[in-house]
Amino acid sequence: MISALAWVRKGAAAEKPTTYEMTEEEYTRIQGIAALEIEDAKKELKEKSKLDDEILNDPALKDFDLDKYDDSDHDSDQEEAEGSAHVFSKIKGLSYYKEGEEDPYITFKDGEEDLEEDEADEVRIFGSDNLLLVAKTEDDISNIEVCVFEGESDNLFVHHDFMLPAFPLALEWLDYRVGRKAQEPGGGSYVAVATFEPRIEIWDLDTMDGMYPDLVLGCMDKKQLRKCRGKPHAEFHTDAVMSLS
Repeated sequence: MISALAWVRKGAAAEKPTTYEMTEEEYTRIQGIAALEIEDAKKELKEKSKLDDEILNDPALKDFDLDKYDDSDHDSDQEEAEGSAHVFSKIKGLSYYKEGEEDPYITFKDGEEDLEEDEADEVRIFGSDNLLLVAKTEDDISNIEVCVFEGESDNLFVHHDFMLPAFPLALEWLDYRVGRKAQEPGGGSYVAVATFEPRIEIWDLDTMDGMYPDLVLGCMDKKQLRKCRGKPHAEFHTDAVMSLS
């Protein structure tokens, strides 16, 4: 299902999009985001366990022996939460090398420049190309597809995409830099994404294989959001963001 579209004018996109790189600064930023999400998951699991205990201790339900009914599900939930806590603890061990010659796993050296040139040509976006941003959801998985439209050959294809945490409702293209590249000179090419979550994500369209948005606008504290869900707040959204402008 396509829920939103946005058009990017000619010449706005970088001719050679960069590939996402895990730098020390980016690692720290992602670790902070992940820590908040993991903490929220732990709180939700604790609240669920507390509610389960209240239900199991209800005298009217004692005969059903519910305390043994979902032992396996409860254990798997705990294992999942504990496993999630370590998801990003190993990222730092995934070392990268600025120079290919330093990487012990790269065994070929000849023709490396030619290979890089070929790969760069495959993802090159020309000044005559338009970009179409497509918000899609299939089988409960939502993403944004960055499509290139070649007007001369009347050809439309998906250049790259990135995953979203919730169903997308609206898109708005931005021509200025934010987040990691906010201090760099010149304009940028970003998309603001509104979803059923009470936050707005801003993604860099000139970066491929991005793991997280460059900027998130909204409250990250789920406990605070639950308290004011559906009620107007002066500083952040409290429910789904229906439109952008």
